[in-house]
This record gives sequence, C-alpha cells and structure tokens, in this order.
Amino acid sequence: MKNGCDLIIITGPNATGKTTASNYLRSWLSLHEIPLESEIVSDAQFLLESLRLDDNRGGFHHTHDWCEQDRRGHNHSRGEPEMPFINIDNENPNNMFRNLFKRLTFLPKADKLYLVEWAGGVNTNPSEEACSQPDYSYSQVKKKLLEGIWSTEWLKRVWVVIHLQAEYSIRSILNERAYQPSLEEMEKGTSSWKRSETMLRLFGQDDFSEIEDLFRNAGITTYTLDNEGGNFFFEQLNKLACTLFTSEYKLSK
Repeated sequence: MKNGCDLIIITGPNATGKTTASNYLRSWLSLHEIPLESEIVSDAQFLLESLRLDDNRGGFHHTHDWCEQDRRGHNHSRGEPEMPFINIDNENPNNMFRNLFKRLTFLPKADKLYLVEWAGGVNTNPSEEACSQPDYSYSQVKKKLLEGIWSTEWLKRVWVVIHLQAEYSIRSILNERAYQPSLEEMEKGTSSWKRSETMLRLFGQDDFSEIEDLFRNAGITTYTLDNEGGNFFFEQLNKLACTLFTSEYKLSK
C-alpha cells in the first residue's frame, strides 16, 4: 500500500465499464500476488440494502415496471422481482452514499487493497417524470461531503481514483452486451445488471470534473480512461496497472 492508503476508487456513469475494470484489475493484482480483498465494495450493494429497507416500509421511494408508477407504495407479497427498479426520489440514493462512505471509513486495515465502485453523473430524465428526481451527481456528493452531511474520513485511505468515461452511444452498446446477473453476483460486485434507457439517463451527463478538485486537495491522484468499447480500454488498464503497482510493489514490467 502507498503511504498506508488502501482504497482504489473506480468511478464514472453507469455502463462505462466499472465492473469490467474492477474484474480486470482484480485478476492483474492476483496474477502479481498483490494482497487484495476478494470482494469489490460497490455502491450497488448499499443501494440494494436501502431498496429492501424501503420495501419493508411500504416501497414508497422506488417503483418497478410491474407496479403503479406513482408514490402510493407497493409490496412483493406475491414474490414479484426486486429487479429492475427505479428510485423516484433521493431517499435511497442518499442512504446509499451515506452508508457507502461510512463503510469505506471503517473497512478493516489489513495490509491489502480494496477495489471500490461508485457511479455518478447528472440525471437527464425529462423533468415531468418522477425518475428525474434522484440525484447521483458528483456535484451533489461534493456538496454533502463539504457540508459534513456525509463522512470524509474515507478520503484519507484513498490511493487513487480511476474515472471512466464513454460516449452515451458507447454506453448503450456496452449496456446491451450485459446479461442479467444473479443477486449474489451483484451483491459481491462481480456483475452489474442491464439497464433501461431511463436508468442510463439517471447518469446521463458525466460531471466528474465537479468533484475532481476535492480529490486533488486531499492529495489523491486521479486518472481518466476512455472506454470506446474495444481492446484499447484493456490496454489502458494494463498500462495504468503497471504505472501504479510496478514501482510500489517492486514488480518487473
């Protein structure tokens, strides 16, 4: 670990290749025998936790395509599926971020690295739709961090932030390639689910530049990689891995 920092953050809008990048880096680190927590820490895990809590309380903050598209609530009394779902306000996203950052703060320090996935971006759904309300933007996260609403202690543990970006057309193609993973795969962070157009637009505009100075002021280096949907993405990941780990862990290139 570099100066005691053990978190590698992989972030960007959904369908930019975060889980693919995490799995690639996990294999690379394993190949080079660099200690790593086997399970990825993903914001999706905490979103699922909040979703289930919301269901227990009547399901007033999210909806599914099988139930009424309004705020009257719902339940899964007949075994209706949890996936897919759409949040209709900020209750679940706010719970997700708060619990994610709290978890990152208190992860065990055990001389190993942690891979962390976090999706961000501006919601571009039409304003007349209920799903236009959830705010996952980097500017909103920065605001709440600076106001002390969410913990900033985890920043002390971040080694590097890897920001992934892709054109919306590429994101749509990458999303179409996705398959429907099991809940176990999603909870472990090894797979992500296929999204509807509405879900893609929840992160329709990448505003990572809004939060980059917060990382810089904390002494954290950020890298931006373009995912064009081809092999060049993996070439960039390999080059970055060599840059980050070869000197730190005395590896040969």
